[in-house]
Parts: sequence; C-alpha cells; structure tokens
Amino acid sequence: MIRNIEILGEASRKLLEVTPDVAARFGSIPFAAIYAMRNQLAHGYFTVDLGVVWRVVEHDLPELYRQLKTAIAEFDQ
Repeated sequence: MIRNIEILGEASRKLLEVTPDVAARFGSIPFAAIYAMRNQLAHGYFTVDLGVVWRVVEHDLPELYRQLKTAIAEFDQ
C-alpha cells in the first residue's frame, strides 16, 4: 500500500506540472497533500506511522477514488 500511495503522490505532482489549472478545477482533490504524503513515505524512513497509513487507506482513499473517477470523466468529455 505504501508504494501505491507513493505512486499516487508522484502522479499528482506530474499532473499538476502538465495541467497547472487542475488544482483549481478540482479543488476538492488535495493534490498537494497527496504529494506531501508521498514525500513523507518515500523519505521518512523510520518515521513512517503505519497507523496513519492505514487510516488513509481505510478512510481517505475511497473518497479520493470517487473524486478521481469524476475528474477523469470530466477530462474524457
């Protein structure tokens, strides 16, 4: 799961580089926070709190998934 969150964070950063207006267009998606978590997981080494990671997986990712599905549908139009 940690690696998947890291990938989401990197994809978030790349999307903001390629499409800078995406943060304003989809303001409910916390792109900066996703990337910040990626950085913490990738570089936090021995300070990663697995309880926090699991809470994100259980509580935040389902909503993020719904938000991203909506955003992708809008991009496809």
